[in-house]
Amino acid sequence: MSPSKRISWKILLLVGIVLVLIGNYFIFFRPTLLPEDRRFLKIEDSNELTLLLKPWLNHVFRVLGGYTTAAGILVIHLAQGEFRALKTEAIFTATLAGLTSIAVMTWTNFQIQSDFRWPLIALAILWALAIALAVYENRDQIIFNNLQKI
Repeated sequence: MSPSKRISWKILLLVGIVLVLIGNYFIFFRPTLLPEDRRFLKIEDSNELTLLLKPWLNHVFRVLGGYTTAAGILVIHLAQGEFRALKTEAIFTATLAGLTSIAVMTWTNFQIQSDFRWPLIALAILWALAIALAVYENRDQIIFNNLQKI
């Protein structure tokens, strides 16, 4: 199957774009405390706390957003290059990146009962689908390489 007809890299490309959007949300739009933050911290009136934390949290979310945007840019590059070509190392790299980024973010958001947990699990499922499809699309090469080792 030609690379342009494969769907795995297109799904991973979409994941990268979504990561860039998430990163930009953190950099430019995320308020200091979300309703879920107040629920988790058990704070009803957060005006004073918000004033105290705002300068620090703005820096924290800018850094988080920058790293998320950077991860998205790298995933986009990976999807269009080595992953699209079904290089085994790229599939492995995409798997590790997904486990250490969106999987951890999703797991953490479920722990804190975040309002964003369901969109994040959808993104994690898309990432996993891209990996599974890449392995499936590369099955002939994987089988051939294993037969050569025998």
